[in-house]
Amino acid sequence: MKVNGKIFAWEEGLTVQELLKKLDYSHTGLILSVNDMVISSGDYASHILEKEDDVKIVHPIVGG
Repeated sequence: MKVNGKIFAWEEGLTVQELLKKLDYSHTGLILSVNDMVISSGDYASHILEKEDDVKIVHPIVGG
């Protein structure tokens, strides 16, 4: 599995929520896609990742 272009150790049954916890992401405003499909935050706990998935996590910056 790739996360932001880097190889990440895949685990069977790993959800998006568990991945974010392993990566120590706690921000609630993340934009996350799996294989170029955006996953809503309400689906993080139920979306199971596959070994071949390409995950992209974006932390938007707000300011002016």
